[in-house]
Order: sequence, then structure tokens, then C-alpha cells
Amino acid sequence: MGFMSKKVDSEGKIVLEQIIENIPYFVFWKNRNSEYLGCNKKFAESAGFKNVEDAIGKTDFDGCWTEDEAKFFRSIDKEVMDNDKPILNIEESQKQLDGSTSTLLTSKVPLHDSSGEVIGILGIYTDITERKNLEIEKDKALSELKAIQEQMIHSERIRSLGEMAGGIAHEINNPLSIIKGYAHLTRKILAKDEIDKKSVDEKLDNIIKTVDRIGGIVNSLRSISRNNKDQVLKPTKLSDIINDITSLCTESFKTKGINFSVNYESTEVENSRLLCDPISLSQVLINLLNNSKDAILEKDEKWIKVDLELNDELKIKVTDSGEGVDPDLAYKIFEPFFTTKEVGKGTGIGLSLSKGLLESQGADLSLDQEDKNTCFVITFPHKNIEV
Repeated sequence: MGFMSKKVDSEGKIVLEQIIENIPYFVFWKNRNSEYLGCNKKFAESAGFKNVEDAIGKTDFDGCWTEDEAKFFRSIDKEVMDNDKPILNIEESQKQLDGSTSTLLTSKVPLHDSSGEVIGILGIYTDITERKNLEIEKDKALSELKAIQEQMIHSERIRSLGEMAGGIAHEINNPLSIIKGYAHLTRKILAKDEIDKKSVDEKLDNIIKTVDRIGGIVNSLRSISRNNKDQVLKPTKLSDIINDITSLCTESFKTKGINFSVNYESTEVENSRLLCDPISLSQVLINLLNNSKDAILEKDEKWIKVDLELNDELKIKVTDSGEGVDPDLAYKIFEPFFTTKEVGKGTGIGLSLSKGLLESQGADLSLDQEDKNTCFVITFPHKNIEV
């Protein structure tokens, strides 16, 4: 038996029957009352009918679907017929005979008689459940990967800050000692019969300035160590970013005998505002400075400098007294998990993550292979600069 009870009376209809029966889609057509006039075997079996003939004259309420699903199918039928316009690629859920739910991609078009009047609809759909599940799995995997990347970025940042902890503690201990000293001097002045108010005011001013200095160090540390999941680009004074970094690393470098300097090409550069994510840029700079520190600790000549230049682009150069990177290794240094450090002393993710953080805000991180020393360059396009 073919797909309809109607007798095959022409070769053309035989071909049409075979096409509808064998295409890898579920095909059906209904009258104005949304009663089935015909379908292919693939549809009949999936809908819970015994065969094609059993489906004819039935409605969606007679199939294997829920009442809500049947009402939804019929509402789409009505919309197609009332508006005389097809509705294509409807993504819908549908209950199956085994109790499972599939996701279908359905299209419905109006059917017309010889006078052009709408007499029903033709529907065709395919099961996209597997594709949807793959999309869900892909989205889940991407979400998990993003979470891992964010954790790796945060861990690398904490590791870098941890390496500076000794210097930060020293940076804070020094002003605390100053505060203690001024407090003792103030107490001695107050113990005298005649109090020199000017001298007391000077000591108190110095205490306040020193407390402000400690506050600045703590705020810099808090800002840079924050877990920044979503980058926020905003105009930020370039010198503020650099000052946050120098307040955290200057003393650490000093205790290790490293000469550290920051050089602005001009006051125009120093006072410029940079459209960037200041937190991630600070994290990148900390990573570069820590890498430089590790690379030159055993050298006789130990120095690190940060140069800021503005021409067609803003360039932030972090250069140290090292002899550069081996040309055979230079092309690998931005690859994830590649490191030239000893086992246990480097994760190999710092540079690759830093490059990614910068690229996501329109900047770039590169190695200047023409410099005789080790020089990494952060480049921002001119459009990100406000002078």
C-alpha cells in the first residue's frame, strides 16, 4: 500500500508518492479543520497511528502528544491558513511514543484549491534533538572552559602578587616605623612644659601623609587582585595605572638589588587617558615585571625599566637587563603552558593569558626581538588614547 488509500492512477503520482515516502522528513497535510488528509509512513508511526490510513481523518488530539502540544500545533495551522502565509523553521518540543521529548524543526505552508482558496496546510519537519543536545553540550563546554580560564587568570594573578608580598610588607613596614617614630617624638614634645605647637603640627602632618601612603598601597593591591570576570573598558589616567604598579613592586625590587625606573616620553603621555580595562592591564604589567625579576635575579647587572611612548600608537615597553629570548624559542613563548623556567617555578600560562587579556580590549602584546635586552611591548591603537 502506498502512503494514501486513494488508488494510484498516474505515473506522476507514483513518483510523488515515492518521493514523499522516502525523503528523510516527516510529512503530513491537513484540511481547514486541522484533520489529517494524508501523511507519509514516517510521520504516521512517530505520531502513534497504526498506519497511514489510520491517521486520515484524525486530529492532533488523537496522536501521542500532550493536549498543550496539540493545541500549539493547531494554533500554528490556524495562523498559516488565516494569513495565507507560510511559517518556516519553527523550533518546538514534541512528546514521543516512548515518553521522551524531541526537538523538531517544523515548517508549514498553506494549501490552495484551483481557485486559490486556502483549503488546508502542508507540514514538514525533521528531528534536531541530537543537534540541539550537541549545541547544549558545546555551550556547557565553552562555559566550563571560560570558568577554567578565569580561574587560571585569577590564580596566575594571585601567584604574581604573592611573589611581591615580601616587598609589599616591607613597603608598609617602613611607613609604619615612620609613624611610630613621629608618635614618640610627639609624645616627648607634649611632655614638655612648653609645647611647640608648630612642631607638633609638623609631626602630625607627617603621620597623616604616611598613613595616606599606606592606604594607597593597600588600595592598589585591592584593585589589582580583584577577580575581574568581565572586562570593562573605561578611560583611565595612564599614570594612575603605572603608579599602582610601582607602589607594589618598587620596594620588592629594591630589596633584591634591582634598579627599577619608569620613563614617560613626555608629560603629554603621562597625563593621557587610556581607554582600557585598568585591572587586567595592571595584571599584565605585574606578570611582565615578575617575569623580568625572575629572569635577572642571578645577573650581576640587574635593572628593569618601563618606557611609555606615544606616536601613532601607545607603546608600554617592559625591558630588563636580560639578553633577550632565544630566537628558536621566541615564536613559542605566547603558547599556553610553554615556559623557560625551571620545573615548579612557572606555569607557562602567564604570557598567553596576558596576550589574550590585551587582545580582548583591542591591544597587543609582543616581543621586541630587535632589542639587545629582553623587551616586551604592549601596544594600544591611537583611538584608545585621549590626550
